[in-house]
Amino acid sequence: MDEQHGAGRVAERLRALRRSRGWTQRQLAERARISLEAVWTIENGRKHPRRSTARLLAEALGVGPRDLGGERSRAEVAPDLSRI
Repeated sequence: MDEQHGAGRVAERLRALRRSRGWTQRQLAERARISLEAVWTIENGRKHPRRSTARLLAEALGVGPRDLGGERSRAEVAPDLSRI
């Protein structure tokens, strides 16, 4: 997965999670203890969040960092050995 695709995936998931809670970007930023600019930048797919930022966002949203869609699961990374 390239960086642009990963940032877009995180952006979509973050926006969906935030909206499902009825929060504004400002409210998410305050709950996650990060800047409003950081939330905007991530939600607009401009940057992929650092791991520390992803953890803060996930904690604020009550999900795991992988639920933000930025980290590939072990199954996605590992080769399919069942075909060998």
